[in-house]
Amino acid sequence: MAKEAIKILIVDDSPTDRKLLRRFIEGGRWARSQQAVVYEADTGQLGHESRLRDNPHCVLLDCLLPDVDGLEILAKLRNGNSHNHGFPAVVMVTGFGNEAVAAEAMRRGAQDFLVKDHLTADMLDVCIRRAVAVVRRRQRGIGKSAKLNHTKSQLQAAGELQRRMLPTASPRVPGFDIAGVCYPAAETGGDFFDYVTVSDHAVGIVLGDVSGHGLGPAILAADARAYLRAFSRTVTSPGQILLHSNQLLCDDTKGESFVTLVLVHLTPGSLVLRYAAAGHQAFVVRHSGTVCTLDSQQPPLGLGADMIAGCEAEIALQPGDLLLLMTDGITESTSTHDLPRSGATMFGVERALDVVRENRHRSAFNVIEQLLTQVRQFTAHHIQDDDMTVVVVKAESV
Repeated sequence: MAKEAIKILIVDDSPTDRKLLRRFIEGGRWARSQQAVVYEADTGQLGHESRLRDNPHCVLLDCLLPDVDGLEILAKLRNGNSHNHGFPAVVMVTGFGNEAVAAEAMRRGAQDFLVKDHLTADMLDVCIRRAVAVVRRRQRGIGKSAKLNHTKSQLQAAGELQRRMLPTASPRVPGFDIAGVCYPAAETGGDFFDYVTVSDHAVGIVLGDVSGHGLGPAILAADARAYLRAFSRTVTSPGQILLHSNQLLCDDTKGESFVTLVLVHLTPGSLVLRYAAAGHQAFVVRHSGTVCTLDSQQPPLGLGADMIAGCEAEIALQPGDLLLLMTDGITESTSTHDLPRSGATMFGVERALDVVRENRHRSAFNVIEQLLTQVRQFTAHHIQDDDMTVVVVKAESV
């Protein structure tokens, strides 16, 4: 791709000096190689207008102009960002005896200064080359900044979309008190939870964790959510829903990413839960304080189309029992309090279960609040490293 032609603006009230500067520019070896385009202005005002209109890379500015002080027009030339490369590099061109003005201009941001009486074509060519190099470096920086801002905007938009996909309210299921929250560590995340309607009038509760962080896992989380919702309309078995969803996810991941997930079916008026787990544990904290672990029955989704067998199981709850679903952003939150002695310490599953056990008399939402409070205190409110998602289902009298 051809390099952009350089544009040079001469601002000088002397026709003779403008002609000389133009001849030096057009005769310069580097300027010719850059297909230099030269603009002229004989007043500061016209120079300012040309700067805005023509967007020059370099301005050769006379220190003494009839309508405005050279230092004043220098400030105008440097103000405001053009769409291409920001303000131009300004080279002060002074007559003999005006070196003090030129030096002051350098302190105010001019790139260089030249004395007309000592000027040669080679000297001007080298000066313009240096000035344009500064502008092009600035241009690359502006381009990188614009790309970063664009990427940030895209991530913010994706994060907003992902937040809108999270449930805004918990379903009302007779016999159960249900609550869930999800806090991504960045604009987008791989954690998600959802409530889905199953074809046999059961309510499905999903909690998943996609490997990795950022936009890619967020997209895969949205895909997983969509597949689970679609199959829940026609399939009543949680194990079979995972089986069919896995086949589609494998087409997306090509085995390079995976999703750990728990799907629980609640039936109104019954405290018997059906569940299927793929690479993810769940826990039941009994009203007595004992804990039952619901182990994963199969590998995570997305690793292979034939690796999910559609396994599922049932567990009966009693009033006061709590089902706890959480991602590793909870259990792997770290405290550096003991770092000098034994390194960072994780919050861990047992500490999480202790918090739930101590608060099992509270509502599902209050249990989650207490758990997150303990995690934040444990990490001393340090920046969150991983997505944190929790769902609690509390059994009530049928």
